[in-house]
Amino acid sequence: MLAVLSASLAALEMTTGPMGGALPDWLWAPVRLIGGFNVALLWLFCLSILRDGFRLRGAEGAGLVLFSIGPLATTLDLGAVPDSGVLLTLIGLAPVLAIGHIIWVAISERKRDLVEGRYVARVWLVLILLVAALVSLGSEYLADDRQVHLVRLLVASLPVAVILYIWLTALNSGRLDFEGSKSGTGPAGSGVDPRDRALLAALTERMDAGLYREPGLTLERLAEVLGTPAHRLRAVINQGLGYRNFPAFVNSYRLDHARGALADPARGRETVLAIAYESGFSALQTFNRVFKEAEQEAPTRYRERQLREAAQNQKLPLDS
Repeated sequence: MLAVLSASLAALEMTTGPMGGALPDWLWAPVRLIGGFNVALLWLFCLSILRDGFRLRGAEGAGLVLFSIGPLATTLDLGAVPDSGVLLTLIGLAPVLAIGHIIWVAISERKRDLVEGRYVARVWLVLILLVAALVSLGSEYLADDRQVHLVRLLVASLPVAVILYIWLTALNSGRLDFEGSKSGTGPAGSGVDPRDRALLAALTERMDAGLYREPGLTLERLAEVLGTPAHRLRAVINQGLGYRNFPAFVNSYRLDHARGALADPARGRETVLAIAYESGFSALQTFNRVFKEAEQEAPTRYRERQLREAAQNQKLPLDS
């Protein structure tokens, strides 16, 4: 993704900067098309850094389509097509929407992030995007075209230079994933600071006792219960247990509880919704999504299979 993003930004620089007039006519359109995808690629790259197991969620697929059709519309000159004004307006807003969405994801998902390096990097990413957006918008109001070209060239060159530096120095991809040397390695608790082992034991005890079933449980709430700062608890969960985000940590307990309840023949008449709420999930839709991601099957199918296997196991001794 870095290589493709680098190529797209380089193509953008070649067609919008002073070099654009030097390109042959037959080469200008393809290079312009490649450069046009920089918004979509930058958007995807930032989301992939900010999220674990990255995939587009909900309406984000529509955003990818919007950020991708801009280059095609420019190349095909949709401005000459009747009734294309709304589409062209959306295409013009695409960079603002993409940067706004990245900033929203960086801020809104920050509290759930357990990886200290990424937790801090979210703030820097927001600041960098805001500065780049302000410089880009400010260049629109420069009266001298040569100044505009110079500003845009500098803005385009900076990310290209940084990305090429990372690529050419063969930076370990784990750095971009914010992988720590201790996080998630070895037995549970082996990566935690020895001074925090008592906190890890208290955390495990409270979660095993059913604290995970509290609706809307947050890192701050859990830190309050344990009487410890949130940043210290974040490090314990990440470095001691290997979890990279708080929902994954809590959902591991909730899913264990739900699996046991769904596989219990004595509870076969209870609704999946009741078991989801009892496990600590606030909505059936969320429970179904998280459960399917973990088990590769829906809760209802999991229950049917478990109960069927339990019934077969009960019949085996009699048949033999």
